Amino acid sequence: MNLEQTFKIADAIVFSQKKRHLKDIEVAILKGALRGETYGDIAANYGCTAEYIKHDIGPKFWKLLSELLAEKVSKKNFRSALERKYDRWQLHLESDLNLLSLSANPLPTRGFKSGEIVKYPDFIGRNLELAQLKFNLLERNQRLVVISGVAGIGKTVLATHLLEAIAENYESCFWTSLLNYSSFSDWLTELNILINGAEISELNSDNFIHKFSQSKSLLVIDNLEAAKNLEIYLLFIKKILINSHNTRIVIISRNPINEICTWQNGELAIQKIELTGLSNNEAHLLFKNRGFAVSAAESSFFSHHYQGNPLALKLLATTIKTSCQNQDNSAQIRSRFPAIFGKIEEILEHHFECLSSLEKQIMYCLVTAKKSLGYREILEQIITPISEAKLGEILNLLVERSLIEKAIFLTTDQSSVRYTLQPLIKEYMSQRFEFAIPQTAKNL
Repeated sequence: MNLEQTFKIADAIVFSQKKRHLKDIEVAILKGALRGETYGDIAANYGCTAEYIKHDIGPKFWKLLSELLAEKVSKKNFRSALERKYDRWQLHLESDLNLLSLSANPLPTRGFKSGEIVKYPDFIGRNLELAQLKFNLLERNQRLVVISGVAGIGKTVLATHLLEAIAENYESCFWTSLLNYSSFSDWLTELNILINGAEISELNSDNFIHKFSQSKSLLVIDNLEAAKNLEIYLLFIKKILINSHNTRIVIISRNPINEICTWQNGELAIQKIELTGLSNNEAHLLFKNRGFAVSAAESSFFSHHYQGNPLALKLLATTIKTSCQNQDNSAQIRSRFPAIFGKIEEILEHHFECLSSLEKQIMYCLVTAKKSLGYREILEQIITPISEAKLGEILNLLVERSLIEKAIFLTTDQSSVRYTLQPLIKEYMSQRFEFAIPQTAKNL
């Protein structure tokens, strides 16, 4: 591992968990240590006192690396510790970069048992987080992972690819979402059917946990922010972790869930990742993958305006692409379409106004449905008669425009393709239809 790789892996480790890059003085300590310099030499080159380096910032830096690398790190052994980490991460990153998307490569049959997984062809800018999650779950045996971040930032995308990458390491993997459940008991009943395939007489959380803890399992709980009476769900999750040492849980939530921090102890290791926006380069790649021809400067402008939010950028790309046919530069686009540079809701408003009558009917079916809908279920619910071929064409267009999502519903013996809405889009469309439907329900 050369000098540049040493800095990169150290910076990546710090950023992945502390959400900051190496400070200048920390870089100076690494450089000096690699050259075999004393703390006095490092201090002289940096322009501070040797006491400050040796007794203050130096020990703090080695303590930080010790915490992140899960081993004792010092000025003498830091390079070998980083090399071990680098080798393991390289293995994970190489496998991650070679993963095919879910649309081409379904989840492995071994491990994954049942649940509904949305297919995400775009996976940009999260390889470092994916490698860190895999490493902590598989090698450090962390038992609880919390992925948080604002709506549309890519939490579910990351968790989907994580599940795809590690499912074969577990006897059973399950995916559940808390959307559309009015109570904890309703969700527990559905979760039990999902996991056990049948209802348990006199079902309660204790006998469910007893049955669930009998195998090495991974449970993904999506949309925890939708839970009513969150304390009940958190108590249930904590009971699972305490009583089942073979179980690993991944929580996805818009909110960080500060209560979970109090659970941290020697036996119950927890990892929290709060996702931030894509970088300018990653945003540029997203636009390119979406077929939106845009310069690096233009993509940087868009990325900065929407703080690198992948959902906002995908919606923006389809908005401008369909409106401008890729012929205008960013200045012309800003002057012709000022509304789309407001909040993400304004982008959604633009998309809503552009929906055809048939598209609105399909969106309304998905908004009002408690669960995802299959192809024939949508065909039966829309008002306007339509051929199966035409419905398939419209569904594909809505998927391409990032307005709806295609999901694979897996059970122990079969799979089926279904359609659903990203939570933020469902929230917006629900409000929009609530206003529009009473007046124009028959004219959709």
